[in-house]
Amino acid sequence: MPSTDTSAAQQPALNIVLIGAGRMGQAMLSGIRAQAAPHAITAIEPHAPTRAVISNESGIRVLASIEALQDDADEQAAEVILLAVKPQMMSAVLSALAPLLRGDELLISVAAGTSIAQLAAACPPGQAIVRAMPNTPALIGMGITALAAGAHASDEQIQLAQGLLAGCGEVVLLQDEAQLAAVTAISGSGPAYFFALEHALLEAAQQLGLPAELADRLVRATGRGACQLAWQSSESPWQLQENVRSPGGTTAAALSVFEQRGFHALIAAATAAAAARAEELAVDNNPH
Repeated sequence: MPSTDTSAAQQPALNIVLIGAGRMGQAMLSGIRAQAAPHAITAIEPHAPTRAVISNESGIRVLASIEALQDDADEQAAEVILLAVKPQMMSAVLSALAPLLRGDELLISVAAGTSIAQLAAACPPGQAIVRAMPNTPALIGMGITALAAGAHASDEQIQLAQGLLAGCGEVVLLQDEAQLAAVTAISGSGPAYFFALEHALLEAAQQLGLPAELADRLVRATGRGACQLAWQSSESPWQLQENVRSPGGTTAAALSVFEQRGFHALIAAATAAAAARAEELAVDNNPH
């Protein structure tokens, strides 16, 4: 499905609560604040140094706990609640949040391994819920986020979620929540695979005798250029690979080692392990 073209300029100003302002929470915060709509944002972050950084850099209100929202729950009722906490913290967060929920807010969760059904069990009946799986390039506005919507999320609320997260990069809407395990394995964890390849190339470059600083520059620039070329090209990754390979040449020598040692099978096994772990997390985090 193509990515959303929802414009931030079309969004109304909203009262938004972000629960969890770690790396991914900050990426979402940055993407939302970069948009045109003057949203009123409150962040909940228990870690004092992180609270100070966010308050100083963004100027938004930052509270230490969900309970601190109780004082102004009526005056500044949240229209969107973003959950950006670790899966193992979700149960405690939902317990603290439940008394404040009215049931008409849009709840967006980026926590892996916590299903829409598990979230709904802690919410009022009919709560609109959207699960999101972003990735770390969201930190620079170049991520991709996959969304899975619960049964009670309206088309307008789904479009709102798409629009809010578009500030972090591309957004795609899944047909089935069950696809999130595979999405987690491919795009959620995917940046780490590229970084692992760059790290291996960096070590190989130094083993071949290149100075560390030069090796680092070569590897980073090569990764940036290759990814940008793949992004802009209409050719498949396989064809782009073949465009570099010349019969009997240096690239052919390297790729033949990849092929002999089962590079494709290794990637398939690694992503299958990631998907399986995503499914295990869903079971581990289910209290029933």
